[in-house]
Amino acid sequence: MLELDLAYLAGIIDSDGYVTVHRSVRNGKAYYAARVGIAGTRRQPHDLAASLWGGKVSLYEPKNPRHRGQYQWSCTGDRAAAIIKQVQPFCA
Repeated sequence: MLELDLAYLAGIIDSDGYVTVHRSVRNGKAYYAARVGIAGTRRQPHDLAASLWGGKVSLYEPKNPRHRGQYQWSCTGDRAAAIIKQVQPFCA
């Protein structure tokens, strides 16, 4: 991976993305995992993230025709934790 791509995606995650903890419940037991993602109206950053780290890019079409569609990409679990470690040096 190029440092330039990592620095760019660190900025995208900082501005249009998120880092959070995902909670799921299976058989009455709660599980927690890291989650990182991007949401925005331009597809290019999402495609770059998917090409580097996997996952898929989906499009959310709003009901209001005046609103633009929003692309979404995310990763959860160990893969998300690895992504966070890769972009962390580029975060202030």
